[in-house]
Amino acid sequence: MECGGVILCLILLSSTTSYSGAILFSTLALVCQAFGAGGLFSNPQDIAPNYAGTVFGIMNTAGAIPGFLGVYIAGHMLEYLHSWAAVFETTACVSFTGWLIFMIFGSGKKII
Repeated sequence: MECGGVILCLILLSSTTSYSGAILFSTLALVCQAFGAGGLFSNPQDIAPNYAGTVFGIMNTAGAIPGFLGVYIAGHMLEYLHSWAAVFETTACVSFTGWLIFMIFGSGKKII
């Protein structure tokens, strides 16, 4: 539900023309994203119980990089395309790509 809900809400957000629709879909996207937080924070403990702190630190660092690069890229997209829809659709595509990679290669099995 987490990833599919976020992707669906971002696509609907990109096509809405009303203020209330934009608030609704952005709120629902954040709610759907929050559903995945439990699995996100417990996964390092599952895959590396003895090194969970280190794994979480690496995971958090890797997750922070798109946080500042995304703002930079979104700014350029808005400057050149003048379209929030393109920003939200690109975000939905990136989310889908991440979901697909995790579904193919991801696991909760103990590694180390």
